[in-house]
Amino acid sequence: MAYALEVRGVSLRFGGVRALTEVSFGVNDGELFSIIGPNGAGKTSIVNCISGRYRPTEGQLFYRGQDITALNPNARPRLGIGRTFQNLALFHHMSVLDNIMVGRHHLLKNNFITGSLYWLTGARREELEHRRKSRRSSISSTCSRCARPPRAPFPTVCANASNSPAPWRWSRG
Repeated sequence: MAYALEVRGVSLRFGGVRALTEVSFGVNDGELFSIIGPNGAGKTSIVNCISGRYRPTEGQLFYRGQDITALNPNARPRLGIGRTFQNLALFHHMSVLDNIMVGRHHLLKNNFITGSLYWLTGARREELEHRRKSRRSSISSTCSRCARPPRAPFPTVCANASNSPAPWRWSRG
């Protein structure tokens, strides 16, 4: 069975510093996969390789069977690869779902002109489809102290271990 994401023998060096050495793993469709380790272990480096921010010195990255090792970072979102940062709520007044939708805005086809005719140009339909895809394809980091949890059928995990009474608690939105 092919993996949804496969990392094969990825190494990353910055001059003489080895950030990653021959990292390999595979992630199946629907699987929740964690990368854990102490500071300096290379967690962010491997995520940066997957998202395209860094290009591995050695090894290959495959997404749904396609070699993405040399793929431009701007082309990866079209495949379904996204990256979030450790800031749990980019816009604190917005829900997690709305924050995810902001990250998907580049996929919208309506513009300033057609969007102003919201009910007539299909902008409303496009926004509803955008919202549906955001709900369906996302696992969100949130807790009641970080941001309003989304009202969605996908699981959420509290990633604010220092402020949460029950860190890493799973709940349904």
